Amino acid sequence: MKIRVYAKVLGLGFALVAFSAVSSPAMAAAPTLDREEIKAYALKLCLDFNYAKLDGQVPSASKDKSYLLLEYQLDEIRPRARTKLHAFVTSQTANYALAQVPMKDEAGHGPFNKIFSQCMGFYRSKALEDFIARQR
Repeated sequence: MKIRVYAKVLGLGFALVAFSAVSSPAMAAAPTLDREEIKAYALKLCLDFNYAKLDGQVPSASKDKSYLLLEYQLDEIRPRARTKLHAFVTSQTANYALAQVPMKDEAGHGPFNKIFSQCMGFYRSKALEDFIARQR
């Protein structure tokens, strides 16, 4: 039986530890990830990347680690899967932060964007579906 331990130290001294145990070749079959979880992670990447472009921050500035385990699972199942997904999301959604909603702005609160609706469109897109299917 092989046991692998993965640990990632998070802020404030907390550690996230994941265990993976394999005891037979049948159990060693590569696990699959839920397609909807991958799509949701792609949506998060799209939102992070484009809102960061508006604010001039790096995409990781939000420090939202909702999909931390999924990130590790992606790379465990297929080497560089996370990097490929990041590159695909970036290439498909790079200009979303540029689109503005044509609204009269007398109060000076704008400009207004439509990043969320564009990222939701990407989340529902055939392009994302096809990309995920090719990576399996």
